[in-house]
Amino acid sequence: MHSNVFDVSRSLVPVSERIRAGNLPDWFYEQICDYAENPNSGQRQTAIE
Repeated sequence: MHSNVFDVSRSLVPVSERIRAGNLPDWFYEQICDYAENPNSGQRQTAIE
């Protein structure tokens, strides 16, 4: 099973502040997911649409 995690904001989130696999907290991996990947720009756009 695959899922997407979306960072919801009232304004555009700058690229440097977007959630990345490397900066998720440990509890996220222990309770929410087994692993995470960083999508490229095309994959991100497709997931949003």
